[in-house]
Amino acid sequence: MAKRAVMVVVLALGGWLLSGCPTTTSSAGCTKDVDCKGDRICGPDGRCVAPGGTTATAAVPEARPPAAETAATPAPVAGARGGVLAWVVSGEVSTSVWLPDGGEPITQPGVWISTGDALWAWTSERVPVATCVCDENFDCGKRVPDGGSATVAYVEQVGGGARHDFARAPSPEDVDGSGDWVEQTVLLGSVGPYLFVRHAGQYYGCGAAHPSCGGNFDAWDVATGKAPVLLTPTEYGALKGREMSEACAVLNKMEFPDPITPADLSFTVMTPVFDPSGALHFDYQFTAGTFGAASDCSWGYGTTSATIKALELPAALRPWAQAPPELSSWLAEHSGSELRGWSRVTEGSELVVGGVERGEGGVVGGPLGRGPVRRLIRPSRRRWSG
Repeated sequence: MAKRAVMVVVLALGGWLLSGCPTTTSSAGCTKDVDCKGDRICGPDGRCVAPGGTTATAAVPEARPPAAETAATPAPVAGARGGVLAWVVSGEVSTSVWLPDGGEPITQPGVWISTGDALWAWTSERVPVATCVCDENFDCGKRVPDGGSATVAYVEQVGGGARHDFARAPSPEDVDGSGDWVEQTVLLGSVGPYLFVRHAGQYYGCGAAHPSCGGNFDAWDVATGKAPVLLTPTEYGALKGREMSEACAVLNKMEFPDPITPADLSFTVMTPVFDPSGALHFDYQFTAGTFGAASDCSWGYGTTSATIKALELPAALRPWAQAPPELSSWLAEHSGSELRGWSRVTEGSELVVGGVERGEGGVVGGPLGRGPVRRLIRPSRRRWSG
């Protein structure tokens, strides 16, 4: 895979880290003519000036090596500190937007999450999985190198080294005997430091009478590196008389032999949903066992599920009930962007925009000057139900 240059943001305190060329400059700072507004050009002292307003060399900026090869100190964004860091989806493209206190919005590709004075990057990519061509004895006759697919997904602290893997590629032993194998891991959304991640898979084993499916769900606090407790026992108990009862009413429309009751349900997925103004609510998925033909594969084979809008936010998530005014205003101006999560940048902190190059092996260079980081493909630590 050919390497391609992408831009990242790094959270720094009290100063600028060495990094690549910035995507946003102050009204005075520049590295090339396109950094300047209107017909102004970049002068030899790194300031935007009117044509003819400086020496004749101003119109010929000094040649600079690519950012991925030689780091340069970027010009600060005047007054850009603290504020809100959000990520939005438009179509199938995720973009992060930083709304600094007293500064103009800055956007970057991808999903970036702040835990105050640290920055985290979400990474996911599809990888091929070798599946089987089943023979007449229902054995794996030969392998098709890219017959299936899976997702490698993790979140990593930028510059800090901490990392949490949500999904790794299956080993050949996992896939052995499968003629079809498709797994996908999706970041449903984030609320402050909390990530909500869903896994789903479909499989077809050699000799199986029907395909199988499975699912899993993770909530993760990137600030603590642990799975958070988001509902208290009291809050969970209240679901039985409200959301779970509503889920039973939905599922019982399918006319199962025995009516489904709240005692039959498992609370399997919680998805953050933001309205156009940034107000937050959750959708809860509840799952019950059923016979195979009635499976909807929203969780696993032999299960069926209903998704219900939660009546209220858990107390642990109420600080993010409404997006800050500056984010609500930005969303109103960008109606095609769907908010998926936001977090705060600690007051006094600033983001540094830098260049990073990505290739097949993952991040191979970065704003901290670190060496290659190899993406480790190992057997998954768990297999899903179904």
